[in-house]
Amino acid sequence: MMLNKKLIKYKKADVPIIILVLGVFAVCGLVLLSFSISRNNSEEKFAALNLIGRVNSYAEEYNFYKNPEIAQNPEEIMGIFNNPTVKGSSLKISYEADIEAEEVIIRGVYKDTDFFADGKNIMIIERRIKK
Repeated sequence: MMLNKKLIKYKKADVPIIILVLGVFAVCGLVLLSFSISRNNSEEKFAALNLIGRVNSYAEEYNFYKNPEIAQNPEEIMGIFNNPTVKGSSLKISYEADIEAEEVIIRGVYKDTDFFADGKNIMIIERRIKK
């Protein structure tokens, strides 16, 4: 009998504790959602920086092989002239190189891809090098 009176006496505190627990779960859920959203935004920004760095890297590699002391043909050695490379999951980044009459164009393309569409170009970085 005494035990039942104590249980009834403490039942008044159940409602505020339940509200507190639900509030903590809601705050944790919002924090996880916030981290998820900011992660996606930062991946896009870093992908654009990576695009610029990689295009400059390919241009420096071309200049290195073009050097008379190395005496190599960059078009044969570098794989970017034969097949464009594609990296990324939700974003498509491709690198390609074209040889024109007096210059070489190294291009990096950053596309926003959809499942059903080819995607639109968000950023195109080109570096032109004289032959």
